[in-house]
This record gives sequence, C-alpha cells and structure tokens, in this order.
Amino acid sequence: MSDEQLPCEKEWLDCTRCDLHKTRTRVVIGYGSRRAKLMFIGEGPGGLEDEEGRPFVGPAGELFDDYLRHLKLSRDNIMLNNIVACRAFIQEDDGSRRDRPPKKPEILACKDRLLEAIYTVDPVLIVAMGSVAFKALTGETTSITKARGGIYEMKVPGWEAEEITYNVLATFHPSYLKRNPQERRKNGSIWEQFLDDLSLAVQMVEIADERYSRR
Repeated sequence: MSDEQLPCEKEWLDCTRCDLHKTRTRVVIGYGSRRAKLMFIGEGPGGLEDEEGRPFVGPAGELFDDYLRHLKLSRDNIMLNNIVACRAFIQEDDGSRRDRPPKKPEILACKDRLLEAIYTVDPVLIVAMGSVAFKALTGETTSITKARGGIYEMKVPGWEAEEITYNVLATFHPSYLKRNPQERRKNGSIWEQFLDDLSLAVQMVEIADERYSRR
C-alpha cells in the first residue's frame, strides 16, 4: 500500500471531539505506507491541507519532498501524519485565516486517533517535525532549537497494560525553514540541520534493518 489513507483513521472523518470540527473543511488523516519504517508527524493541517484532505501538500510539503528526493525517499515508503487532524486557525479582521498552534484540549481530543495510526504502522522511528509535535509526543519541554537532532522516547499504552516505547527524533518543521529563507546560505543553518536530522533518521532505519537481518 502506498500513498493512501490509513484505514484505521477513516472512522475519524466525521469526528466532533473538539471545536475544530466546526470550522474545518476536511479531516486530514495519515497518508503513506502502512509498512513504513519512518513516520513523520507534524503539527496540523494548513489551508491547502484542509482543502484537499491530505497532509503536507502546501509549500512546506513541497520543500519536504525535495529533501526526501535528496535522500532517495518518497511518500510511497514513509508515513505522514499530524498531531491534530483538523486545521487550527485565527480569523483575522480582513477575513483571512492565520494558522495557530493547536491547544492542549484539541491535542488530547486527537490523541486516540494518532495512537491508532502509530500502532498500525509500528514504525522503527518517529520523526517529530516542530515544537508542537515534539512536545506532544514526548512530554518534553525543551525548545525545538535545543532538542533537534536528539533521540527521545515516546511511551504509549500497550495491548496488555504494558507500555510500548517508540524512539522519536526531534527536528524542525519544514514551514520553519520556509519562513527563514535567508538562513539557507549560512554554514550550519537550520536548513543544513534539517538535512542532517533526516539523514540520521535514514541511518537509524538502515542500522535497525541490518540488525534484524542478522538474527
């Protein structure tokens, strides 16, 4: 299965657990491969994602695709998801909509959906893109600028009351890079750091595969 919706999340397409359902166009659930070893989780849908019902389809998504191609990856062999599945925004006086971080009740309302996705995919590594995703997944309070490149743990309930631990790699959200194009030409820039983080993610999966093949 490649670049398709996660079936386990489709029951959430009519979700009304939080107030975000009142203003959304579409629920944006996970897309990609159910057999993905890398799962990328961002903050939430933006305007284009809300319209199309797919994650990471705006300018930040196009930038992310560029990085995937550089690493010889594609959306066919990863899984993309978000902390919340409905767009969170502020309505401006001129009628425009400005994206905002999801609030804690909105994140909690979407937690069961996201856990179902993680259980289904069971990735080798989760890449938390951005501060909201990093803190929601790990419970850490460290800023993303200090946390990026680090490996953290996400502990979730298991099927028989035992906890399951997933490794989480912290990095920036592609939209952060898009908002700081002037950084691109600097040595050690956030653009380079983002590539370093994704390269580390790929290496970790390769190491896990090698260990598994030796068993």
